[in-house]
Amino acid sequence: MRNFLAAGGRAVRIVRRGAAELLVRRIELLGGSMALPGPAYVEARRQARYHVQVEFAHAGVVKTPAHVPVTGHVRRIFRGDDRLGLGDEVHFTVAVCRPGDSLPPGAGPWRHLRDFEAAKYMEVFLDGTPPECQVVLGQCFVIAAPLDTPSMPAPTEEEVAAAWAAFDRQEPLPDGTEW
Repeated sequence: MRNFLAAGGRAVRIVRRGAAELLVRRIELLGGSMALPGPAYVEARRQARYHVQVEFAHAGVVKTPAHVPVTGHVRRIFRGDDRLGLGDEVHFTVAVCRPGDSLPPGAGPWRHLRDFEAAKYMEVFLDGTPPECQVVLGQCFVIAAPLDTPSMPAPTEEEVAAAWAAFDRQEPLPDGTEW
């Protein structure tokens, strides 16, 4: 399995072995780009330990870009274990920016501050040991309210494999998305 994280300006490949063990290998960046390949985000959603929807609050943001601390209460659980239940408090950070901010290379997806400040709910893919968690490769999305089904479904293994295959061939995904 592949999973990519930005680390010190380089991408690293992470392969899960069991629940806690990780094997890390450095990979070469494609074309010298600091951005991770699109399928890395697809796979990150597949491999995240928790997929939840939370009602959240945050302190006001003064300076951007910033990683803003969030305290949320779990309202829906789509994947996880018994360490995180409905109503439980969870802590993580969300990368937010304003239009025109200079973002660090390879920093992953950022949320617009205006959308973030107006939001009350998020769907998020998390790793970590609750209540202290980390958003997996920036995979968090503002939602209007908790839903019975995910607004951003975790892909199947077949969908992850298809995304990597399309990326390797440099062809659009079946939905027309280009890398």
